Amino acid sequence: MQLNVQTYNSASLLIFPSLAASERQHKITDLIELPMDRLQDAMSYFKNEDGSKSKDTDWYESYTLQDQTRHVNFTVSPVRGPDNQLVGITLFGRDTTKEKISEQQVKSANESLERLVQARTAELEAEKAKAVKASAVKSAFISTISHEMRTPLNGILGTLNLIRREPLTKKQLSYLEMTETSSSTLASLINDILDLSKIEAGKLELEQEPLNPISVVEHVVTSISLKAYEKQLTLVVDVTDIDFVELAGDAGRIKQVVFNLVSNAIKFTSKGCVCVRALTTKEEGKVYLTVTVEDTGVGIDKHNHHKIFSAFTQEDSGVSAEFGGTGLGLSICKNLCELMGGEIGFESQKNVGSKFYFTLPFALDTAKPKPHENTLDGRRFELHVEDAREHSYLSHVIDKYGGILVEHDGEFVVLDHDHPHMQNLLDTPVYKRAIVLYSEFTHQNVAQGYLAKLVKPIRLGAFLSVFDQDAIAKMLKNQHQVMVPSIQCTEQNDLGGATVMIVDDNQINREVARGILQGIHAHVVTCQSGHEALSGLLNAEKNNQPVFAVLMDCNMPTMDGYQATRLIREGKGGESFRHIPVIAMTANAMSGERERCLAAGMDDYVTKPIQPKLLFDVLSKFKSYQQPQRQYSSHQLEGTSSTAPSEQSVSVVKEEQTPELSGEVLDVEGTIARLQGDSELYLQICMLFYNKAPQKLLSLKEHCKKQDHGQVKQISHALRGQSADIGAQRLTQLLAKLEEGARHENGADYQALVDSIEAQYLVLEQVLQEGVFNVSPASKQSNEN
Repeated sequence: MQLNVQTYNSASLLIFPSLAASERQHKITDLIELPMDRLQDAMSYFKNEDGSKSKDTDWYESYTLQDQTRHVNFTVSPVRGPDNQLVGITLFGRDTTKEKISEQQVKSANESLERLVQARTAELEAEKAKAVKASAVKSAFISTISHEMRTPLNGILGTLNLIRREPLTKKQLSYLEMTETSSSTLASLINDILDLSKIEAGKLELEQEPLNPISVVEHVVTSISLKAYEKQLTLVVDVTDIDFVELAGDAGRIKQVVFNLVSNAIKFTSKGCVCVRALTTKEEGKVYLTVTVEDTGVGIDKHNHHKIFSAFTQEDSGVSAEFGGTGLGLSICKNLCELMGGEIGFESQKNVGSKFYFTLPFALDTAKPKPHENTLDGRRFELHVEDAREHSYLSHVIDKYGGILVEHDGEFVVLDHDHPHMQNLLDTPVYKRAIVLYSEFTHQNVAQGYLAKLVKPIRLGAFLSVFDQDAIAKMLKNQHQVMVPSIQCTEQNDLGGATVMIVDDNQINREVARGILQGIHAHVVTCQSGHEALSGLLNAEKNNQPVFAVLMDCNMPTMDGYQATRLIREGKGGESFRHIPVIAMTANAMSGERERCLAAGMDDYVTKPIQPKLLFDVLSKFKSYQQPQRQYSSHQLEGTSSTAPSEQSVSVVKEEQTPELSGEVLDVEGTIARLQGDSELYLQICMLFYNKAPQKLLSLKEHCKKQDHGQVKQISHALRGQSADIGAQRLTQLLAKLEEGARHENGADYQALVDSIEAQYLVLEQVLQEGVFNVSPASKQSNEN
């Protein structure tokens, strides 16, 4: 192929610099950059085609020029003469080096990006796996710790219920109610960490049950009033403008928010007042409850306002060091308010005080309005109250319910117990129409002869009930939403005589459950483990002894409740008990626990702390249960039959062979009478016993473990005498049994008796704290009169 270069332009010199080497005519073969084989193919193609379908050919070429790689796009077109014969070709070359470089860079960048994405994806998947594992560990930890925290709380609440069955003075009953409310609130507060985890996971469930907003707010404030009065603060709770006695919502969560806000206000206030005001408004088919907590405390610097609702955060390290706390409460309050469809906010000024408030919506169609009555009906009142906030609150109540506030010549006088005007009223007819206000925790001795004596903070219903005995009943419905229900022995009689087995490794929990069930005249047997429960059921079957149901703790060492239930269903507790009702008792609050219990073969589920009414309701579902293929004799598990139990049945009837304790936990009145009415002396000996008994009980327990009969006899004898001195009748009986065993050097029952003594002492300890040490002789005598 002899092709000469006829013409070329200046741009072609960039591709073929050899064209500029000389002025002679160049042959195409001189252009070494061109692939001759491609040109020859193109020429052959052009020669053979007929010309009617003439087309160009092109290709890309890469070569090195001056140590640089160049990329060129070549296009060859035919040049034909008049007769369509091929006379030459036109060669077009376009330098695409920059394009190629750009393409390569883009490709390289994409490949690099893909590698980074793959690496990052792998990292994220690894992090996700770690997070899932950490979440599982966290859930397991929370589940375990909640169980451990709920177990002692179950003992507290259950013991309070048992105390309520004992004879109580009016003052003791008042303390008991406050303790019950505080304990119930504590049960909610223990769940703070659980709540935070559930909120983060979006799994927090809200109740929609009837609640009384007046009762909720007043009882929460009253339950923590002692903290305020210990700091000599004024505490006011004003629910006058709540116009509904029933709303549908989550009372527990509302109490949790109120408790947090009021507790913070008291904690951060050293002098002045904490005022709690609540009101309701109606708007667009909704009822809005607004609660405001205002204090005169340390306040919050405006530069720190933004972080107050952050979890685990306080205003600054100085506040944390001085007042303590985790900084978790307000974060939970904010989340709870938002989950309930409401909002929370605050105003605060450093060294002046703070005001926190929240508003929650409720359905109007299910709300029940408060009766609007002129309870005070034109009665004239004089107010002699030193604190301006208390004065304002009482003025508001008097005005709201139809009373008239006057400065002189009032029909009724409302005054502080220590107001100077008190001396002017004593021994006058006006004193018979006086309403005296006092703090229950300062033990003031108020002279007799008044119309009424009201404890601070003044509750709305308490004030109005002076003039209308039914005022509290009209307004404070749904008290069960904030009070622990008491045990009524007359209820659930259909369970009377039924035998219930309690399986729990915690002695206090067993005693609490026993007390609840014996309150409805049920027979009770107790076991400390799953193994003991199986053995007990086998012995009961062998001796034709009926068992109506099993209350099974889920978390026990060696054999837990789940495994024990599965074995019962397999017949390992006796064929006749395969289908016995098994009710789980668990303090585990995590979701899925109920399903786990049912999957193990349990029939139902109650959570700790055990609520008596809920337990009775669950047991009543199975009252028709009958053990198959058995004809039972009158021989019962409590050992009332004249036939002695066999050796094999000892584990079942052992605790029930012990006679029931008689008498009272603490016989205060009888003991004071025995001391010829010297209540001061009684208080002294109670204090001596209270201070020394715990150490002696520890020593007694150690010597029982060692089977040191001499020391057990000596210590139990001394403790028995001291407990008898203060009137602790039940504890005295238990110590007498222990002393008798030690006298005969029989330590077989040491452990069981020591467990019962410890449980009984816990009950006694609370009765002493609440019924003796917090009551002065003067106020006690005044109350009983």
